[in-house]
Amino acid sequence: YYIPPDYASALRLAADVMDENVKLEAKIEADKPKVEFAEAVERLDGSSAIGDFAKVLGTGQNRLFKRLRESGYLMPNNMPFQKYLERGVFVVVEGIPFTDAQGREYPHYQTRITGKGQLELEKWYRRFRSDLSKAQQKFKAEIADALEQGDLFFEDDDD
Repeated sequence: YYIPPDYASALRLAADVMDENVKLEAKIEADKPKVEFAEAVERLDGSSAIGDFAKVLGTGQNRLFKRLRESGYLMPNNMPFQKYLERGVFVVVEGIPFTDAQGREYPHYQTRITGKGQLELEKWYRRFRSDLSKAQQKFKAEIADALEQGDLFFEDDDD
């Protein structure tokens, strides 16, 4: 422990400690959403459906499936690639078999996200959204520049 030798030093130390506390409180507040998400994932037992995870991210199920396919996580049939199964990002569970009109049964499989996968994919989705936002801003700026320079015009469809 440091004991200040005089009153002025004690006041300076107290001010420094208060400044540090303010910074730490701001960091706690900034990290709150991440901590809440991590705690929610920690409480999960097993896996969750991709549609439920999409809601957590604030997007739709179909949109998330499409982005996961485009990013190489899922195959065209929405089954995960083997490396993501081995890494524990996804699990595939067998559901209730599908029965057609002739009474034939077909197996049904569902891709589900593990708790570990949710943490990984939440980080991926945040980066994806950030990159998308940057691309949209760049596109808007390019359109504005083209309009300003007269390089972009719209034809009238009143033929």
